[in-house]
Formats: sequence, C-alpha cells, structure tokens
Amino acid sequence: MYKQALLDLSNIDSSAEAQILTEQILAEQIQSLSTDPIGSGVPSQIVEKGLFDNANQQYTKLVYDGLKKMTGQQFQQAIIDFTSAIKLKSDIAEAYFHRGGAKYKLADFNGSVKDFMETLSVNPGHPQAQVLKIQAIKQANKVKR
Repeated sequence: MYKQALLDLSNIDSSAEAQILTEQILAEQIQSLSTDPIGSGVPSQIVEKGLFDNANQQYTKLVYDGLKKMTGQQFQQAIIDFTSAIKLKSDIAEAYFHRGGAKYKLADFNGSVKDFMETLSVNPGHPQAQVLKIQAIKQANKVKR
C-alpha cells in the first residue's frame, strides 16, 4: 500500500489530495494502537526481535502511552513520551516515526522531517516514513514561501 502511496504522492498536483493521503497515513499510525502484533501496544520491532527486558518494557509503555495521547489529540504530551522512549532505545524506529507524526499534526514540519529521516536511518525500509517525509518537506517548503 505504501509503495503505491509513494507513487501517488509523487504524482499528485493538488496539495489538498496530498494532504488527504497524509492524513490517511497518520490515521493508520494512530490506529496501530489497536492493531499491534500482540494486542498489548508492543512495537513490532520489539516483538520481532523478541526483546522484553526492563528497558524494552519501559520503551513499550512510553510508545503505547504516546499513541494513546495521540488518539486524544494531545500531540505535545505524546512527543514527550516518544522522546523519552527514544532516550531509552534509540535503535528502534517506532518512537521516531510516531514522534514525527505528532510533530506533523502540530505543523512542526521541519521537526517531523528530521524524525522521519531518523526513522529511515534506523529502518531504511519503512515506507510510511518515506511517504510522510516527502509530504512534510512539501509542507515545510510551503511555510517558507
């Protein structure tokens, strides 16, 4: 789906259409709270790596709490949780990605670009981050004009 979204985004002339696509991806990001791999808010990379020590449990709780705050439109508070999670485990992409989404919702497009780029440095195959990075760059350039 996201490879197609990348193609769609690069072919969109209308900024309104691009914004709709971006909002759909962000909505899916927030919905991930209820569709995580084991139903407990555990980020997929932790599940895949089988990592459940104390630092990972704290990381998981912070990401889960941040996602809950995003569902309540509490984006600034979510950023605090995601930042705390990153301090614990900077080698897992989810917290960067979700923090980028929260910054995007607050119209901090430059900040969201940085987080999506960091997501991609940790997980180069993260298609959602690629799509949202492109859109955030476009929005940041609009703001500059």
